[in-house]
Amino acid sequence: MMTIKQLTHKIITFCNNYIDNDNIIFGITKYPTYIAIEFDIWALNDEKYISTHIGLISKYIHNENEFNDFKNKVINELPELLKRI
Repeated sequence: MMTIKQLTHKIITFCNNYIDNDNIIFGITKYPTYIAIEFDIWALNDEKYISTHIGLISKYIHNENEFNDFKNKVINELPELLKRI
């Protein structure tokens, strides 16, 4: 079984794939037995400030299987959310 520390490292590595997109803000909160993760998708105004919330993809992750489910969810849902910008 993967430890929370190892899982946190994998999650951060996965999130780094999306860090260059100004429309995506992600949050990771580590709890003693699980990790909460969320991808918020925002539209930006002319000054590049976040202005309109487009959508959210989030999950509480307790193990590697749930992390894999989250990755699949992001891969499947994120393109549709970004099209709405």
